[in-house]
Amino acid sequence: MLASFVRKITEWFVVLFVASLLIWFVLTQPTLPSLNASEFEVADASNLQQHVLALTNAPRMAEFDNLRPPARYIHKRLKEYGKARYQPFKTAIGTVNNVIIDFGPDTKDVLVVGAHYDSLDGMPGADGNASGVAGLIELARLLSKQDDLPIRIQLVAYALSEGQYFGTRDMGSFRHAERLKARGKKVVMMMSLDSIGYFSEQSNSQRYPYEFMRHFYPSKGDFIRITGRVQDVLAVRKIKKSFKKVEDLAVRSLNAPEIIASVSSSDNTSYWDQGFPAVLISDTAADRNPAYHTLSDTAEHLDYDRMARVVQGVGQAILDITSGFEEPNMMVAQKDAAK
Repeated sequence: MLASFVRKITEWFVVLFVASLLIWFVLTQPTLPSLNASEFEVADASNLQQHVLALTNAPRMAEFDNLRPPARYIHKRLKEYGKARYQPFKTAIGTVNNVIIDFGPDTKDVLVVGAHYDSLDGMPGADGNASGVAGLIELARLLSKQDDLPIRIQLVAYALSEGQYFGTRDMGSFRHAERLKARGKKVVMMMSLDSIGYFSEQSNSQRYPYEFMRHFYPSKGDFIRITGRVQDVLAVRKIKKSFKKVEDLAVRSLNAPEIIASVSSSDNTSYWDQGFPAVLISDTAADRNPAYHTLSDTAEHLDYDRMARVVQGVGQAILDITSGFEEPNMMVAQKDAAK
């Protein structure tokens, strides 16, 4: 009798242990430390700070007059690194613009990196999301030095994402993803940069939407997180491995159902709607930053050195994801040789 009871308890313990192990693996996607250093150039922290300061000097709320100045600033900065262009679209507040710059050849395959430039209710929005846009502009500077990209890399600053516009067809990211789909483009990966500048070394500075997550993640908010749906496991692992090549950057990941707010809280959702793979790269925003979506979310609270390493990680992910694609001129040469 006792032996039977002990056996049942042991079986339940094994089941719970295995279940916990599976939850840990699916949620966090553990990877080994990388033995390779990043091949992508380190971003310039002073450039990032300059862009955040410029973007937070005036309101960027979802009103026509407030969206024009940041769009002009982003366009002006991106023009320094290539052919930047506006992508206008009509909304209830008038015609607003995404701002786009392309690198690499005009291929059917496209890799997208995006960040929204509006802020909630006229808040300074340094972390949310001047940080993501600053990272986008600095990434453009670094990509302009790459002369052997095999596919089209498209960087996009989106007009509308916050507040009442989130989850609607008026999101700049929705309009961009919709147009790519209509043009027959294949998005091989989309990376949404949304709040990438706030880090903390204080214990218990990191909060979680569910208490059980504290058993799987650190108490310090000192890491960048790569987030995707359960079906994005392989994509998240690949990008996480790229980020791990960056020196002195703590990287965590989360794969979970879309119903969890922290998984589906940014522009990556617009690409899921079109059937494209997408991930969110974030400092976890409100789960860490007490100033997020408040008047205190200002430029002096961001960690620009760590932001620079996040941008380097995005650049390395671009190199790694596109490494399996052949350059179009190489493919033409191979076809000619086969004739």
